Amino acid sequence: MPFAVLMVTYLPQFFLPQSGRIAWGALVTVSALWLAAELWRASSKAPARELQAV
Repeated sequence: MPFAVLMVTYLPQFFLPQSGRIAWGALVTVSALWLAAELWRASSKAPARELQAV
């Protein structure tokens, strides 16, 4: 959810001062890494049968 919220604010972030844009980029990085970690964790918990069906 945090990544989706930050992507909605993609265009408005260009109207922020430089420090605001840097902070926005840092938040996007953290939320993307969090999303990647959750996807990795979910794929490791899925049984091999379900992964082959996809």
